[in-house]
Amino acid sequence: RLEADLYRTIVTASRRLREPSQLVVEEVSIPMPQAARFREWSVAAVALAEQEPSRCSALSADRFPATAHLAPVAEIAGDWDRLASRFNGARLWFAFSRARVDDATGDAVVYYERQCRDGCSIGEWVWFRREAGAWRIAGTQWNWIQ
Repeated sequence: RLEADLYRTIVTASRRLREPSQLVVEEVSIPMPQAARFREWSVAAVALAEQEPSRCSALSADRFPATAHLAPVAEIAGDWDRLASRFNGARLWFAFSRARVDDATGDAVVYYERQCRDGCSIGEWVWFRREAGAWRIAGTQWNWIQ
């Protein structure tokens, strides 16, 4: 449930996803890269981002909206026409790390990458804070952008 909330927040913040049935996600998590500098992040959030890379693991469908498509990267990378024809006109896809959470401080960090057909791709860390029981984006840091 926790990762579902965090992933949904990231996807919802992406204005490039026009239709929920076009959500395509790599079915295996990606490793969170080693962190660089995080401006204005809490000490707890920086510590989460700087942990050793986690192992990749399968992501289950319950972490995403029912209309999302989980697929192997080999089926979604590189051929945008095939991606669009297979996944309801999709023009982008996401890959997510597993969430790192500090329950004591109410901080969480997720790394994601979004690849877009029109070249608007990004790799970004997202810092979340739990406020009144809900997770809110407290900060972001690009790893790369195109």
